Amino acid sequence: MPVPETGDPRGFKTYEDFKNAVKTQISYLIKKSVEAAHIVQTIMMEKRPMLVVSVTHDTCIDRALDIECGGAKYDGGYTFLLVGFADTINALATVKKLIYDDKKLTWDELLTALDNNFEGYEQIRQMCLAAPKYGNDIPEVDEIASEITQFMAEEVRQYRGLLGGRCEPMTSAVSVHVAHGSYIGALPTGRKAWQPLADGLSPMQGTDTQGPTATLKSVSKINHQLFPAGTLLNMKLDPSLFKDERGTGSFMNLIKSMCDLGIYHSQYNVVSPEILMDAQKYPEKHRDLLVRVAGYSAYFVELGKEVQDDIISRTTLKRLI
Repeated sequence: MPVPETGDPRGFKTYEDFKNAVKTQISYLIKKSVEAAHIVQTIMMEKRPMLVVSVTHDTCIDRALDIECGGAKYDGGYTFLLVGFADTINALATVKKLIYDDKKLTWDELLTALDNNFEGYEQIRQMCLAAPKYGNDIPEVDEIASEITQFMAEEVRQYRGLLGGRCEPMTSAVSVHVAHGSYIGALPTGRKAWQPLADGLSPMQGTDTQGPTATLKSVSKINHQLFPAGTLLNMKLDPSLFKDERGTGSFMNLIKSMCDLGIYHSQYNVVSPEILMDAQKYPEKHRDLLVRVAGYSAYFVELGKEVQDDIISRTTLKRLI
């Protein structure tokens, strides 16, 4: 199946044209990912039996079948880790705002700036950074978030694995947003080339400026039920928030609000950027500094510098309302 020809963006007369082209390319990438997963599963079935796991399943023993070959009672499909949600949402929102709604930029101007990684085009980059961003309870951006995440999830869930189980999407980045960002060029969001993407369902680093409740409201607009394999929202809180009982109570209310809004999974680091930067510079002084990364915890000083920088760059929330 060839890569779809969706045309030169300069020819898109409306935002809908652009959005539909993006959806077409996403559909293609998901389909190719399923085909690749079929190949991997075939190799697993033929060349990589899982004997120890199989003997823990009665049905594998009864059927004399390895778990990779359908021995288990239930066979799931593939789990697809979708990365860069906020980057996709913000890119769509930026193009809609600057090119189609306000007409402050042309496609020529934006594409030239992106091709040059914004070098020599700082004014355009600042316009992109100033455009509305996901995570701030902005209705028009949250509408894009709801639509595009629903589309991605439904595209994944229409496919099945070789054993018949339905494929499921998940958003827990497990740090791959750092690796994936290292080979992705500049984006209309104002993000420069090769920088980390946003992790999980979290806002783009440093752009959630309206407080944690606004972020929760934005994330709640996404249909989490379509992501049974897991969703993830990371937040970084300043330790000063917990200096008294009022702060602790506000934090408990924040967690309750998260549950009331139907958000499945959030996790928190309570650490100042100053401590993180000191630990990066003097690791011998901070061997016990444990942080939540992206679906797992690790000692900060043992993480690669790229992952450390990503955690430092996350917005440090200094208020809970």
